[in-house]
Amino acid sequence: MIISIDDLKSEPQKTVGYIYKFLGLNHKFIAEGIEKHHNVTKNVVRKGKTGAKIAEFYRKNMEQRNIPFKIKSMIVSLSDIGGEVVCKPSPSATNFSLLANFFSDDTKKLAEDFNIDTSTWLRRKQR
Repeated sequence: MIISIDDLKSEPQKTVGYIYKFLGLNHKFIAEGIEKHHNVTKNVVRKGKTGAKIAEFYRKNMEQRNIPFKIKSMIVSLSDIGGEVVCKPSPSATNFSLLANFFSDDTKKLAEDFNIDTSTWLRRKQR
């Protein structure tokens, strides 16, 4: 089975249904909250001592538990207090161009062999 991240982003319920069907599960199951975007942020924060302890507490005690998302989000936000906002790394235009050229043949082959739309994969996103 080949699944494109683009399909998962654009049609999450349909794509998950396809995966469930492939696995022999109830493909008509409706996954609640699947349309929500989680872990999406424009800022990356290097945690301070207190923030690191809050983040560690969250990972150990809350992350995998069935706790309302708003509460989880609030605790994660608290871990940013006293931290330092850092820029997400981004390749230079030259490096991006080199990488796009390097992977060009591979993305074309994926598109041909697996019928995956790779037309946007090597385009630089505007910030």
